[in-house]
This record gives sequence, C-alpha cells and structure tokens, in this order.
Amino acid sequence: MLQAAVLLRAEKLRISNALLLNKPSGLGGETRMLTNIMLAVIHQIEVAIQHMKIEAITPSEMFEPIGPYSHLTKAGPFITISGTPGVDPVTSKMAGEDAYSQAKQIVRNFSSMLGDVGASLRDVMHVHVFLIRVEDFQEMNRAYAEEFGSYLPARTVICVADLPKKGALMTMNLTAFVNG
Repeated sequence: MLQAAVLLRAEKLRISNALLLNKPSGLGGETRMLTNIMLAVIHQIEVAIQHMKIEAITPSEMFEPIGPYSHLTKAGPFITISGTPGVDPVTSKMAGEDAYSQAKQIVRNFSSMLGDVGASLRDVMHVHVFLIRVEDFQEMNRAYAEEFGSYLPARTVICVADLPKKGALMTMNLTAFVNG
C-alpha cells in the first residue's frame, strides 16, 4: 500500500505541475476542470489508503500455521492468503500423498478462507504454485481446474527444491480483490 501511496503522490505532483505551467498551448478550461477533478479523486484515494486497516486472520476451522504468520490478511478489498499446503483442516494431516489430492485440498482451503472474509474463488486475481516435482504439474492442473471451474485467474507455477511442511508436494498462495 505504501507503493500505491507513493505512486499517487507522484501523479498528484505531476498534475499539479501541469496546472502551474498552464501556458496558452497547455491546459484549456475543460481540461483544467477535469484535472482538478482528478486531483480530488487522487486525494480521496490517498485518504482511504491511509485509513485502511490491515487485518491478520487465522480462521478457527483451519489448521495451525507452521510458523509465525497468519493464514490470510485483508486490507479493504485486498486479500492475500499465505503459502498453503494440502492439509485437511479436520485431521491437520496432508490430504493425501499425491499431487492431485493435495492441490484439490489447497483450493478447497482457499475457498473456505475466502468465504470467511466475504469472498470466493471468483475474486482471486493471482495464484502462485510452488511444486517440488515438475512431474506433478499435470495432476496439480487437473485438481486446480476441477476446483476453479471455468474461472481462471492469473497463475504462476515455480518448481522449488523443498518445502517446510513435511509431506507437502506443493504449496500455493493467492491474491484476491473483493468489492463491497
């Protein structure tokens, strides 16, 4: 959010400078009015960002995180979910020893956590997948497609050497945006 605030301030400065340098070939009356409206909107966004509260949440029905972190954070309409292995929250054990079972459980966990903050899988903007074995790519894709259905958010898949959760073949995290 700090980066967004800095970008907004830079844009506000650029627009203000354009107004100050209003030469005959510069801004006309209608453009000046639109510029003032843009400055007012930028100011409102800056105020909203400054007052945006960040909530760190670990839903009670989820398994305990394996480190000092929360399962998800929410700031206004923005939601991020931490790296999530395929742990069944009922048993606190891996959902299976195969990539398909683990991927399916991860996306189900995402759906549950998103539901806790008034969102759904259709609000997901981007998913990162971290696979230990590239050979699991196809089975991960199969489970992922079954759970997400026709909605396909942006996604990045990266192969990694290891993961901290014993038995995990992959982990995923996500970013979502929910209106309202």
